[in-house]
Amino acid sequence: MVRSRKEDLLNTKKQRLEIRKVDNNALRQGIGKLIRSPNGRWDEKKKKVSTRNKGKSNVAIKNKGEASANNKSRNTETPRTQRKVEPLEIVREYDRNLLFEANRDDNALTLSLWDFGGQKVFYSMHHIFMTATGMYLVIFDMRELFQESKKDESLKYMSFWLKSIKLHAPTAPLLIVGTFLHDVHSKEQLKAIENMLKGFPETLFTQLVHNEEADLLFFPIDNKENLGVAKLRKCIEGVVREDESVLQEVPIKWLVFLDEILNRRKTESYLTLRAVKQLAADIGITSAAEQEKALQMFHEKGMLIHLTSTAALNDIVTIKPQWLIDNISNVIRDDSIHMFDITELKKMELLEEVETMFSRAVASRDVLEYVWKEDEIEFFVDLMKRTLLMSDWSFGGEENRFLIPSLLNKVYDIGEIEKGIRCVFDFSDSFLPNGVFERLLCLCVAHSTSPRSAYAKQGYSAKEPKLYKNFCTIEFGPDNTIRLHVDEDSDTLSCCMENLKSAERNLAIISSMIQKLNTDVMGTGLKWTVLLEDPSNGKLISHEDAFQKRLSPWFQEKNAKEVGTSGKTQNSQGLDIESFLDQL
Repeated sequence: MVRSRKEDLLNTKKQRLEIRKVDNNALRQGIGKLIRSPNGRWDEKKKKVSTRNKGKSNVAIKNKGEASANNKSRNTETPRTQRKVEPLEIVREYDRNLLFEANRDDNALTLSLWDFGGQKVFYSMHHIFMTATGMYLVIFDMRELFQESKKDESLKYMSFWLKSIKLHAPTAPLLIVGTFLHDVHSKEQLKAIENMLKGFPETLFTQLVHNEEADLLFFPIDNKENLGVAKLRKCIEGVVREDESVLQEVPIKWLVFLDEILNRRKTESYLTLRAVKQLAADIGITSAAEQEKALQMFHEKGMLIHLTSTAALNDIVTIKPQWLIDNISNVIRDDSIHMFDITELKKMELLEEVETMFSRAVASRDVLEYVWKEDEIEFFVDLMKRTLLMSDWSFGGEENRFLIPSLLNKVYDIGEIEKGIRCVFDFSDSFLPNGVFERLLCLCVAHSTSPRSAYAKQGYSAKEPKLYKNFCTIEFGPDNTIRLHVDEDSDTLSCCMENLKSAERNLAIISSMIQKLNTDVMGTGLKWTVLLEDPSNGKLISHEDAFQKRLSPWFQEKNAKEVGTSGKTQNSQGLDIESFLDQL
């Protein structure tokens, strides 16, 4: 009977069962929330919300000023005790319990709640965790919009998050939630907030969910008085149920496979690919192609993180996203050196190295080995280099060092316009998110020191660049120094160069770099126009007009191509950095 039962289970046709994004404990156990604890670390708590229909969604929340609307959920549930069983018993228990529960709780709805940290240092990691498969809530403190000292900052803050979600998850449902309704409750005040929000072009997003009952663009709530919370939950539930991606047909074996992976979360933060494939084989998924397809789905749905662009990344399957956050934030952080154990650093003779990391944004291999475990360092170095959060640094004969631009803290005072001819990349019609300039610095440094460049092969070594949070001076070859400047207020990146003979090539290089980080990191969401300086009068004209006029020095070659505008540079998506640099 056991054998027949197993065969019946594994041969069952694909059933309409959900794949649900979960937090770092167990599947089907309620809403998870990531919160920032007083000690600066990210902790996790779970709460259960009773609902009726079955579905899936990931709800990402940016919370400012008040706890999440779901904090009042009281029906907590301890994850079911899980025990190690043989493959046959897994199937038997799955048949007897999980499928039974799925049938019995056919109207259940399980959500996973993620709270994104408000610290700017984490903004550069959004692309890793923001996906189109979730829904997003931007939460703001309504009281701040009536305080002159905080109003502008609060509106700017909301605008940033709306733009960031638009960039990384352009089709995902989006709700705007205002807190402290008990203090801001009059119709006049709510209408005033409505008018402020209408000033955001981001509120014209087709995926913005309106508060139709109150005829508002946002949902006013209050946790303490429990005002508007039930209405918000009902709306979230309704949006989730209308999402066609909620239900997906998957083989039952895949769900067993997923359960086995997530069961390891109790004791492990990640698994090697070999271990994951063994789990798959143990339950009957022996085809490598099917194993990879299942992992790809689990990654896309956010249940785990599996990056495959390099061998080191491919070998690690992250089953606790928190593990990634903790380890990356050990390097990319707002905190100073005092967050480290100074006594321990002195004992290990690393104090000077750590001080250099914070003063120059250059980290040694020894420091990274101190921060990350020995068997994990290759994974994290590859991850940060692949996502352009880090670049090799070999100026002045330095070896085993890495530039981490997010640690740059000195701001350069631009003053008067510097000498040279300019090209400007204007993102003002859309959005220039945090992290673009830092990633551009990584690519520029990699190009400047590439051992395979024509100049390097001739024995030329570039001078060490001058780097600031908003500015850099860097060599692209002999007598070819460029200056880059980012202006967050105008959403522009400017490039200035004195060597006119190199202007055309430098334009093509910087354009290709921006396109590279757009496709590899920003999900092709960046939109920009290119303006070029006319040397005859110093005015900026559009790239298209300059190309039509074959304006010198930007278009000197007979076979000059129209490059530099969004979507018109060469396709470098998926190329490793070395191969990309070889194309420049």
